[in-house]
This record gives sequence, structure tokens and C-alpha cells, in this order.
Amino acid sequence: AESGQDGALSESAAPPVAGEALSEVEEELTEQEKENQRLRDAEKFVVETTGRAECKTCGYVYDEATEGTQFVELPSSWRCPQCLSQKGFFEVQTRTLAGFEENLQYGFGTNTMTAGEKNNLIFGSLAAFFVLFLGGYLLE
Repeated sequence: AESGQDGALSESAAPPVAGEALSEVEEELTEQEKENQRLRDAEKFVVETTGRAECKTCGYVYDEATEGTQFVELPSSWRCPQCLSQKGFFEVQTRTLAGFEENLQYGFGTNTMTAGEKNNLIFGSLAAFFVLFLGGYLLE
């Protein structure tokens, strides 16, 4: 009779243990999901202007570096020198930097490169070293 009671006790004790383990896993997943969400929120795509604006009508490119005045500071009456389109017909050119905003200031400047610039740097370096090492076979 005791084994029956022990069996009944162990059967009734087993589900709460399994339930507790399940709730701990759920809490852990919830904490992990919270951390993942925090990291996703911290990863910002920084959009910065290139200092250039292109006319959608004729393709004229206003470059702040050569003109000396930022495009946003131009008066609203300013017009495109080629087609005389209004300032509103210009599209400010931007570039997107992926990564954590707080990390963009570190490194040798590669953190502020776009994905395409990083790819060019990596594969260009690989190609240059490949040519350099093949050039070693030409030496006698």
C-alpha cells in the first residue's frame, strides 16, 4: 500500500518538476529573446549624406564640396543651373552604414564603410596578395 502511495506521490510530484523545468526554459528563452531584441534595437543603420544632391529632371549633381554651401542651406528659390528645376526636384544622395552606431568610431575607418566598400577592400586585397605571391615564382 505504501508503494502505491509512494507511486501516487511520485506521479503527482513529477508533473510539477517537469512544469518547473519547462517554465525555467521558457524564462531562459524569454531572457535570451529579450537580449536578442535589445541587440537588434542597438544595431542601427546609420544613414549619412554624401554632400551631393542630384536633379531628378536632368541629372545635374550639386556637390557641396565644390560649391561651398550645403544643399539644405540653399534658399528655396534656388534652381538647377541646367534645367531650372526647383530645389524640390533634387534628391539628396545618402549612404547607409550597417552596424552598431557606438562601434562606428572604432577601428581604422573601416567601420564607416558601406558593405560594397568593405567587399571591394577585402576581395581587392586578396587579389593583390594573390598576384604578389604568384610574382614570387617569376624571381630566380
